[in-house]
Amino acid sequence: MKTLARLFLLIISLALAGTVLEAKDDNTPPGTLAMITTLPVRFSSEQVGKALEAAFNGRKWTIVESKEGVVQATLEHRGIDSRVTAVFTAGKIKYYSDTGKSKQVYDSRINKTVTVVTPLTPYGWLRNIEKDVKRQLGVLASE
Repeated sequence: MKTLARLFLLIISLALAGTVLEAKDDNTPPGTLAMITTLPVRFSSEQVGKALEAAFNGRKWTIVESKEGVVQATLEHRGIDSRVTAVFTAGKIKYYSDTGKSKQVYDSRINKTVTVVTPLTPYGWLRNIEKDVKRQLGVLASE
């Protein structure tokens, strides 16, 4: 029994090893912290914002809000409704994801078809955005 408990704790600790926990305050965007990207400090916050907008637009995301330090974009693709908020400074980008996959399910208990939303984090899409941001910043650096 002790071995089973230790195995369970090991699995839980390995699952949480990559999780970054941060205290939430009133300014924290909706969703969960999905990824943090560190950038060279030589780029200004304005350049990072332009690179983020170009990366989102290049991947067919719709920019909902763009203001100083924040870019919010949405994407609807194959039943997945994704909303990502990128909070950035000159040296760091934090991506917050509020994403879910919706599907219609028949519930026999209430005799109705209901929409079920399964939360998920679009890590692959965010990695592509991250690559595009770095590429855009490289173009800006060469100008």
